[in-house]
Amino acid sequence: MNNEPLFAYTRQEIAKRLSEVVEGQVLIANLRVRAANLLEHIGDPRMGVTVLPPLVVPFAGSEFLIGSSTEEAQAVGKEYTQHYRERGEITTARRARSWPK
Repeated sequence: MNNEPLFAYTRQEIAKRLSEVVEGQVLIANLRVRAANLLEHIGDPRMGVTVLPPLVVPFAGSEFLIGSSTEEAQAVGKEYTQHYRERGEITTARRARSWPK
């Protein structure tokens, strides 16, 4: 006796009902994660839920900057220095003056 069609149908029904519970109720985080893990293994029937953007985004063959320029980073360091001075945190303000290294 081949139970594969019955098993496939049962898996689809469980996934459908589980996705209805996830979408229809406010769940605490750990239950939402457990439900998502179960749906991942048995197949999430919701359209677009399992479609993720590509992990790598192609760039044209040229140079590009990741992060901040030196001037931008120094400006942030000055802002942090002022912020910590205003709060009376002089030691942290001195450290912020040297950001970034």
